[in-house]
Amino acid sequence: MFSPLFKMFSQLPHMLIQLLHMLIQLLHMLIQLPHMLIQLPHMLIQLPHMLIQLLHMLIQSLHDVVQ
Repeated sequence: MFSPLFKMFSQLPHMLIQLLHMLIQLLHMLIQLPHMLIQLPHMLIQLPHMLIQLLHMLIQSLHDVVQ
């Protein structure tokens, strides 16, 4: 009768440690989230600019090859 109960109690510290670990990971992700959200619009703004630069370089190199 006591065996399953004892087994449960013996596993309890391990489970608590795992739970704590998961909570810490979750907190870490939550802390990083606003930072990532702040960076996102900046990256989206830069994307067309980078694409235009890339296109410009491609055109330039093609122009150089033609000459």
